[in-house]
Amino acid sequence: KEAEAAKESAKAEAEELLKRREAEFKVQMEQRQQEWEKEMRERVQAEASEHAQAAEQARIHSEDLARLQAEFEERQRKAEEASQRRIEELERKALKAAAEEEGHKQHELVMQRLEDQ
Repeated sequence: KEAEAAKESAKAEAEELLKRREAEFKVQMEQRQQEWEKEMRERVQAEASEHAQAAEQARIHSEDLARLQAEFEERQRKAEEASQRRIEELERKALKAAAEEEGHKQHELVMQRLEDQ
C-alpha cells in the first residue's frame, strides 16, 4: 500500500510539475506575443513618423523652391525694367545730342551765309 501511495504521490507531483511548466510556458508565450505585437506597433509608428517627416521635408523643399523661383522672377523682372529704362534714357540722350548737333550745324550754316553776304 505504501508503494502504491508513493507511486500515486509521485504521479500527482509529476502532473502538478507538468501543469506548472505548461502554465509558465503559456505565460512566456503570451509575454512574447505581447512583446512582438508591441514591437510591430512601434515599427509601424516609426514608419509613419518617417513618412510624415519625409512628407514635411518635401513640403518645405517645395515651398523653398517656389519662393526662390518667385524671388528670381522678381529680380529678373526688375533687371529687365531697369535695362529698358536705361535704353530709353540713352535713346533720349542720343536724340537730344543729334538735335543739338543739327542745331549747331544749322547755326554754322546761317553764320556761313551771313559771312558770305
